[in-house]
This record gives sequence, C-alpha cells and structure tokens, in this order.
Amino acid sequence: MKNLGVAKKFLGINIEQGTDGVKICLNDYIEKVLKDFNMIDANPVATPSLLGQDLHKEDTEECDATRYRSLVGKLLFAATTVRTDISYAVGMLSRHLAKPTELHMKCAKHVLRYLKGTQDTGHHYTGDGSLDIYCDSDWGSDKSDRKSHRIHCQVWRGANLMEKQETAHSSTTDY
Repeated sequence: MKNLGVAKKFLGINIEQGTDGVKICLNDYIEKVLKDFNMIDANPVATPSLLGQDLHKEDTEECDATRYRSLVGKLLFAATTVRTDISYAVGMLSRHLAKPTELHMKCAKHVLRYLKGTQDTGHHYTGDGSLDIYCDSDWGSDKSDRKSHRIHCQVWRGANLMEKQETAHSSTTDY
C-alpha cells in the first residue's frame, strides 16, 4: 500500500483541505449531471422546489419514466451525501417514481437548476467542536392529504451533519 497524498475526491465528493478546516462539495458531480440532462446553459433558480406546485395533479401527460427516475436518483445521491438542502424537494419527487408526468420532470429539473446556482455550496468542517440542533414544522402544508411535516437539523463543527423529516401527522392529537 502506498500513500496517495491528501484526498481531493472520494466517491464523487470534492474535498478541499485548508488551514481553517475541511470543505466537501459536489462541484464535479453537479457539472456531470447538468451535462447528462443538457442543462449546462440553464438559468439558476433561488429555491430547490416550486412553491405551491401541486405534484398530485393528474392532468399533465406522462414523461419518460426511465429518464425521470435517473434524474431523481442522481438528485437523491446529492441529497444524501452533501446537499441536504434539497432533501425535502427530492423526497417529494421520489413519491412519483411509478408514474411520473411532465410536471414532475419540470420540478426535478428545477432542483437541478437550483444546484447549478449553488454548485460551490457544501459542508465546511471547522475546529469548533460544538453541536447545535434546530427544528421546524408546518401545519397541513401537503395539499394531497393536509398532513403536517417536521424536520430537524444537526450542525456539528460548523457543518450540517444530518437533516431528517419526521413522520407527517394529520392531527395535533396523533402520536
């Protein structure tokens, strides 16, 4: 076994080491996905999801399911490795893998346009050893079943360690 030096890339994740810590991001991976879906010249957007979009509408025509599943799979890799900021949007898109429509593909490409505009975003781990935990919830925002959603986020050493969406509830008395 030989020493290959300082790691710069691992499983598609870019690694940048500096005196102030270590940063991981998906620059190269996002660039490849943009090329795969002919979106190199797409305009970036400010949010990962189309706010107020009803993904349960059935009045749009079906899209190429294989291509949609491929894109959602690539977005899922990004969401579970470094880009936890797209987790909610990708989770919503994942609910429609069986029968995707053009609307679902449009929303998936919207997430990809968001990644294009935030390619350099990643986790920067510093020497600070603190652990911070944040949580938030909404009230019946899912238009299909009026269920509420909760999410919590753990930040360790200055970087997002984990985001998790809890089980949705339809009533304040559900446990």
